[in-house]
Amino acid sequence: MNAAIMPRMSQPLPPLRSICVRLALWMALTALACAILLGYRYADARGQFDADAGTLVRQIAQRVDQHDAHLTSLAAVARFDGADFANFLGVSASVRQYYPRIAEIVLVELAPEPPVSVVPRVLAVSALAALPDAGWSPAMTQASAGIATGRARLAAGRVPGSFRLIKHIPRDPYTVLVFNIDAGQLVAADAVPRPLAWTLAIPDGATTVTTLQGATESEPLRPSRWRLPAMVMTSQLDSPSQPLVLTLRRDARWSELLPVFAVLACALLAAALLAVLRTGQRLRRARRDARLQDQALRLAHAMRVDGLGEMASGIAHELTQPMTALLSQNQAALRLIDGGATANELAPVIRTNIRLVNRAGAILERMRAFVSRRELPLADTDVNAVLQSVVDLCQADLAARGIALQWTSMEVGRAVADAVSLEQVLHNLVRNAAEAMMASDQGRQGATASTAAAAGPGGHGSSATGHGASADPAHWVRLVVRHNDIDNHTDAAITIVVEDNGPGMATDRVEQIFTPFYTTKEGGMGLGLPLCERLMEAMGGRIQVDSVLGQGTRFTLTLKAAA
Repeated sequence: MNAAIMPRMSQPLPPLRSICVRLALWMALTALACAILLGYRYADARGQFDADAGTLVRQIAQRVDQHDAHLTSLAAVARFDGADFANFLGVSASVRQYYPRIAEIVLVELAPEPPVSVVPRVLAVSALAALPDAGWSPAMTQASAGIATGRARLAAGRVPGSFRLIKHIPRDPYTVLVFNIDAGQLVAADAVPRPLAWTLAIPDGATTVTTLQGATESEPLRPSRWRLPAMVMTSQLDSPSQPLVLTLRRDARWSELLPVFAVLACALLAAALLAVLRTGQRLRRARRDARLQDQALRLAHAMRVDGLGEMASGIAHELTQPMTALLSQNQAALRLIDGGATANELAPVIRTNIRLVNRAGAILERMRAFVSRRELPLADTDVNAVLQSVVDLCQADLAARGIALQWTSMEVGRAVADAVSLEQVLHNLVRNAAEAMMASDQGRQGATASTAAAAGPGGHGSSATGHGASADPAHWVRLVVRHNDIDNHTDAAITIVVEDNGPGMATDRVEQIFTPFYTTKEGGMGLGLPLCERLMEAMGGRIQVDSVLGQGTRFTLTLKAAA
C-alpha cells in the first residue's frame, strides 16, 4: 500500500458527538438560508400581488364608470323617445354589443309609490334572450322604489355572479332604467399574468358576487397549520352609483415560493459555508500551532543552551577537586625533587596523580552519560571500598582545615550502584559540609582528624587519618553506613549517612536545597546537590536531608542492597 495513504487511513474517525454537532449546524444553516429565501420570495410575491391587485382595481373602476355613462345616455334617449322606444332599443343593442358584460337592459314603468304586489309595466327590453316581463320580481319592485330622480342604486342580480344597476329617470309615471351586469366580465381574462382570486360585494352586508381568476390552474389549498399567510387586499370603488367592495386574494404556496431545487441550493450553500468556516478554523489552528511550535523551538533552544551551561558548570564543579589534588601532588613532587628525592620516593606521588587523572576521566564519562540520559552502569558495589576512597581523597584537605572526618562502618555487604557516581555524591557532600563549617567561623582551628570507632557484633571501626583523634573535636564530618533488613531480606537496603556539626540550615532553605542554581555559598553554582539527587535517582536510590539551624545537617543516602 502507498505509504502516503497510510497516515490518512490511520487517522481516527471523528467522534459521533462531533458528527451530530456538524449535522445539526448544517441543518440549522440550511433552515436559516431557506427562511431568508422564503422571506425574500414572499416579499417579492407580495409586491407582485399588490401590482396585480392595483391593476384589477383600476380596470374594474374604469368599467364601472362606463356603466354610469351608459345609464345617463340611455336615460336621455328613453325620456324623449316614442311609444315604441325604437331609438332606445337601438342604442341599447349597440351598448350590449360593445360591452357584453351588460347582459340585459330593461326599461320599467312603476306606480308613483309602487307596492310590492303591483306588477310593473316593462316598456322595453334589450337582451340576448328576454324573459317574460324581463324576469321582474317583487324583490326588484321593492329595490326600485324610493330612488331619487337621476340617482342610481345597486341590487342583487337575477343569476349568481351578476348585479343590477337601477336608475330613476325623469319621466312620468315613475320609471327606472335597469342594467343587469355580469360581474365576471368586469375583468379581462389576461388582465393579470398570475392567478388571483377576487370577490365583489354590494355594500349592503348581504350580497356578494364572487369570481375566481385562474382558479383552474391550481388546486385550492386545504386548511393546514403549515399554510403560509395568504396575500389579501380590500378596496371600495370610488363610484357614487356603484360603491362595490372589492376583495383580492392570492394564496402563498410552498411549492412556488420554496421549490425543491431552492431547498437543495440552500443545503449546498450551507455545506459550502460550513466548509469555508471549517477551513478558516483549520487555518487559524494551523497558524496557532505554528506559532506555538515556533515558541517551543525557541524554548527548546534556550533549554539546550541552559543545559549546555549547566553541563559546563557541572563539569567545572566536579573537576575542581581532582584538578586541585593534582596541583597539590605535583607541587609536592617538585619539592621532593628539589630535596633530592629518589625514584622510589616519587613513585607514590605519580601513582596518586594517575589515580586522580583516571577519576577525572571517569567523572567526565559519567557526566556525559548523565546529560545524554544514558543509564549508569550499575553493578554490585563494595560500599566500604567506596567510603575508603572518599576518605583517602578528603582526609588531607579536611585535616588542613581543622575538620575531623569520622567514619563508622559495618560489614554491610554490597549495594547496587555505580562506584564512580556514588563516590562523586559522597565527595560532594563531604566537601559541602567542610565548606559550610569553614564559612561559619564557629569552631576553633587546628583540630586533628580522628576516627571514633563504634563496632557492633561483626563490625569494625577505622581511623580516617590513621592517627589518634581528639575526644571532642570542634568541627567534624561523620560517615555512617549500615544494612537495613526488611521482611527477611526482602527490599533490603544500604543506608549511608553523611552528617556534620556545622551551622545547619533554616527550613525554607532545606526545601530548596535540591533546586538547580540555588546556593547558600558565596561564589557557589548551585549544581552540586541537584546533581547528587539526579545521580542517586539514576542508581535507583534516593537522598534525603534533615537540618537544624545552629546544630548541623544530615544527608541520608539509600541504595538497594545487592542480592
